Amino acid sequence: MRPSEIWYFLRHTDLPPANELPDWCVKVNVFSAARRIFTTSPRSIEIPEPLWARFLPTALFLLFVSRVARFFTGTPRLTVSYALENNEAAQALFGNSSVPRTIRSAFVWVLGIVVTPMLDRIAFGSSGAARTYGTIRTFRVKERTTITALPSRPSAQCNETRTSEPPSALFVGGLEFRKGIQHVMDAWEVVESELSEARITIIGSGPLQEPVETWAARRPQSRSYLGQVPYAQLSAHYDAGHVLIAPSVRDGRWREQIGLQLRESLARGLTVVASDETGLADWLRENGHRVVPVTQLSKELPHAVVDGLLRPLEPSAVRASLPEIDGRVAADSWLHR
Repeated sequence: MRPSEIWYFLRHTDLPPANELPDWCVKVNVFSAARRIFTTSPRSIEIPEPLWARFLPTALFLLFVSRVARFFTGTPRLTVSYALENNEAAQALFGNSSVPRTIRSAFVWVLGIVVTPMLDRIAFGSSGAARTYGTIRTFRVKERTTITALPSRPSAQCNETRTSEPPSALFVGGLEFRKGIQHVMDAWEVVESELSEARITIIGSGPLQEPVETWAARRPQSRSYLGQVPYAQLSAHYDAGHVLIAPSVRDGRWREQIGLQLRESLARGLTVVASDETGLADWLRENGHRVVPVTQLSKELPHAVVDGLLRPLEPSAVRASLPEIDGRVAADSWLHR
């Protein structure tokens, strides 16, 4: 997505050391970011989405600065945003706080009025995100599109069929309530009773790591917990599996937007069994994957997993359903065209 500058405010674990960052990756604070808007004369600037609650004050300030800069300098000609949030707007902003519903609704209404004249284009990364912003009646950015944030179709073919026997399921993610690991363990005990030869591999770490380790150790013949696996080694585990289980549930402000593990597993041709909380739920249903209503996870998840293990989609068909261009790259091209 070059040429561009990427500005970052805080270092996170996904950033390499500072001396390894390219010169177009620039550390800023809110004031130096505002100064760069004026001094670097960007053709367009992309501001994080309005429903990112923690960043909202900074986003509003930078949107305002961009409009002022356009008035005085003529640049940036475009101010755009990329949106993935698919939680209810008020819930995404306020979570489980005690703010009264009327104040929440009023704030969302005013936010739409404030943001609309400062934003030229917005691209939604899922149909769920498009629905969320569609519920904000005062949010009327005219240039908008939905480009599902799917990975691009692999150019080099992976295994056309799964060679691993017996049927194998995979969970990749944080071992925490919101990622649904407890639902996975509960469902798998039912799966074992219906499909005794099935195997599950759990990869990840988090606050529920100890109970997961204990649970896996009870039946090592059908359960394997590997802990945190180096990223470079994940592809081998995807290639060995038939089904990815991803039963995420809402937790305060958080609702699964896309899920990196969903993108990675689709690129490797796995069948996905997910809850309907992910922003990809519509696409998954349309393409033959199993989507379980979050209210029915306890009842329906085990059967969806068994069905996926017995009748997985052909890996070649899963990959063929993916776009030629990565959804995020396509959205970037549309936003900054």
